[in-house]
Parts: sequence; C-alpha cells; structure tokens
Amino acid sequence: YKEFVRHLDVLIYFGDLDAGVPYTCGEAWTRGLGFPVAEAWRPWTLDGKQRMGGYVVSWPGNFHYLTIRGSGHMVPEYKPAATLAFLSDFVSGEEFKRYVAPPPTPGSKIPPGDANTWPSSPFASTANPPNGGAAACCAAMSDLRVTGTCASAARATTAIGSISARSV
Repeated sequence: YKEFVRHLDVLIYFGDLDAGVPYTCGEAWTRGLGFPVAEAWRPWTLDGKQRMGGYVVSWPGNFHYLTIRGSGHMVPEYKPAATLAFLSDFVSGEEFKRYVAPPPTPGSKIPPGDANTWPSSPFASTANPPNGGAAACCAAMSDLRVTGTCASAARATTAIGSISARSV
C-alpha cells in the first residue's frame, strides 16, 4: 500500500456512524502505514463556512482520510450532498473546504485561543496501534477487493474494487 500511495492520489472515506466497519478501523489502518502527517485532523465543510461535512487528515503525496458526519456505511446514499462536495474537491485537486467560525454574537464568550483551532484528532481516545495492529482492528482494510467497506477514490486510469478512478 505504501507504494500505491506514492504513485496515486488517494482518498479513503468512512461514514462516522457506520456500525459495520467503524471509522476507527480506517483511522488505525491509515496511521499504521507510518507516514508522517502533513496536515493534522481538521473539520471540512460543504460550503467553506459552517456546513460541516466531517473531519480530514492528510499525509504527504495527496493521501487523505476523511470522515463524513452523520453517515452510515453507504455514504453516497446517506449523505449525497457531502459525497458530491468531497469527491468534487478531490477529483479536481482542490483542498477540502475549511471551517470558518461565525463572528461572535454580542455577549457571547469565546474561549481563549483561535476559534478555528481543533485538537490534533477528534478521535483522541482512539489507540494508535503499532504496525500490524490495524489489521487486528479491521482485517477488511487490507483487501482492496472489499466493496463499500472503505469506499476509496483514487485519481488513476484504472478501477480496482472499491477504488473509484479518474485519470490525472
């Protein structure tokens, strides 16, 4: 998989309410590859403002892991607008739209620090398993022939299993 990621732009996405294949398995699998994080967890939006889509973390080489807020296993069925937003951004090579905090209302109290600052991971309690530990969490992640489990998209010239493709 490390070689695969070096040659293709890769997006792995999960619905955060998927009870069959939890997003924590995908997170553990991607962390288990051992790449240094290029951009820590941050919220992404459908509109570039406050319409939350979920969270995304990125690694070097245009490799992303993205969650879709409020979606189950079949992300395009549960969240078609969010699916269109993040796949459009990915396929066009655009950055996933960032969250912009609304201006404070009179009398509101904003905590110290930047309102756009988020923790390093919204899933801070998720264990970071040692190499190979991710497989124990979600063995299906190691098989690209799995369909719908780790709905993945890659800009390439071929399609393999759950990897949607488009030429670069």
